[in-house]
Amino acid sequence: MNDRLRVGIVGKAQGIKGEVRVHSVSNDVSRLLELHNVILKSKKTEINYEVASARIQKDFCIMRFKGVEDRNTAEVLNGSDVLIEREDSAELEDNEFFVGDLIDSQVITDDGRNLGKLVDVYETGANDVYVVKNDDKELMIPAIKDCIIKVDTENLIITVHLLPGLEDL
Repeated sequence: MNDRLRVGIVGKAQGIKGEVRVHSVSNDVSRLLELHNVILKSKKTEINYEVASARIQKDFCIMRFKGVEDRNTAEVLNGSDVLIEREDSAELEDNEFFVGDLIDSQVITDDGRNLGKLVDVYETGANDVYVVKNDDKELMIPAIKDCIIKVDTENLIITVHLLPGLEDL
């Protein structure tokens, strides 16, 4: 498991006072309002920032970081990943997982067949969909209780029950 979690991506600068748009990678943009300290990671740098202000606008969060006081400085942050330390993350409910803890898990069926590795998770609104790839094909499995039997994040194993016809899609 990673000690850091990716919670957002910095977008365009907003205005002239150093604010940026932050797009949440979760289905709840309001969680970004709870952040106090973040790590902004680009291809070249990784810098710790204290959040000076945050507000929701449409489907993103407008944030300003201490030390970023103008548009020119804010524009440099565009495209950076917004990371937090795991201990600063929201508490998860039973059967909730961080996507980063699921990626690269081996996905096996309840009858012992290896389906491949989990490579992505799509949020559809109704439920998440697990994308599983092997050498031959890609399989999409709905993350519902009828399909997901057990998730073992320590050993990176997800046990699933395939509903009839799911492999034929």
